[in-house]
Amino acid sequence: RTFMARAKVDAGRDGGVKLLDWDNERELHDVMSCYDQYARGFNGMMVRDQLYWQRWVKSEAGRGWVLWEDEQVAAYMLADLADGVVRVQDYAAINGAADRFARLAAHAVWSFGLTEAEVAFPASIRPNLPGIDVEVRNSLMYKIVSPKAVGRLEQGLSLEAALHGGDVTPERTRQMVAPVDSF
Repeated sequence: RTFMARAKVDAGRDGGVKLLDWDNERELHDVMSCYDQYARGFNGMMVRDQLYWQRWVKSEAGRGWVLWEDEQVAAYMLADLADGVVRVQDYAAINGAADRFARLAAHAVWSFGLTEAEVAFPASIRPNLPGIDVEVRNSLMYKIVSPKAVGRLEQGLSLEAALHGGDVTPERTRQMVAPVDSF
């Protein structure tokens, strides 16, 4: 199972946020490093090399923003706007700080020229936003490469038990597939 969330977010311009510059090598490197660190905390996240970032993520991303702290990218968000909903395609933060998501989401709403909007995102992000609604999606394909997980499956455990300890709820799941990686 995967969980998608929605929350109403008021627009807010943030001085620490700027548009992602795909042509700035240092900035793209910081974004890639931020993603690599963040993705390690989840099951289902893609391993992305530089070519994947430049050819797939950039072309599928919509608009992107980076949040700078201490002269480095502390978080980024990629999102698009469809039917008045800001759809988060990708997000990562150093140390997983949930307040950074709220800042980027508010800035994205502002950047799309709205005063408020519903923002849709993977529920695993667990941001500090009020009034989050969660929906369950039941379609996901895994390729198991971990010998430890394969061993658990061979012992008769379900996939959910092998990968998530059997506790697959929006509040506890560590499973996330970034929408930008969907195909």
